[in-house]
Amino acid sequence: MNWIKGIIDVTKRNSIDKRKQRQFGGLIIAFLLLLFCVSVYKEGLLFIPKQMYTGIGVVLILMITLLLPILFYPFLFIWLFVGNILGEISSFVILGIVYYLLFFPITFILKITNKKHNTTGWIDKEESIDYEKLY
Repeated sequence: MNWIKGIIDVTKRNSIDKRKQRQFGGLIIAFLLLLFCVSVYKEGLLFIPKQMYTGIGVVLILMITLLLPILFYPFLFIWLFVGNILGEISSFVILGIVYYLLFFPITFILKITNKKHNTTGWIDKEESIDYEKLY
C-alpha cells in the first residue's frame, strides 16, 4: 500500500499547481466545445436546450478557469489519481503482453529445438595450453 501513498503525494503536488488547474479547465472547455460542435453538426444551430446548456457551461468554465482555478482542485485530484492508478496497472499489463507475445515464443522454440545460444560472444577452445612448456 506504500505505492498508493506515493501516488497520492504526487497527485496532491500536481493538483495544487495553478497551471495544471488551468490546463484542466481548458480540457473541460475543449470537451464542452466538442459536444457543442457535434450537436450543431447533427441538428443545426437551433439553440435547443442541449446547445444552450453546453454554451452556458463553456462560458462558466471559462470564467472559473480565468478567475478561480482553485475550484478545480477536487476534480483535478480525482482525475489525476485515477489516471496514475490506471497508468500503474496498464504498464504491467502491457509489459506482460509484450513478454508473452515476443520473448516467450522465442525461448520456447529455442528450448524445443535444443539450440544453445552463445550470448557472450566468446569462442570456446578445446585445446588447453601448458604454461610450463612456454619457458
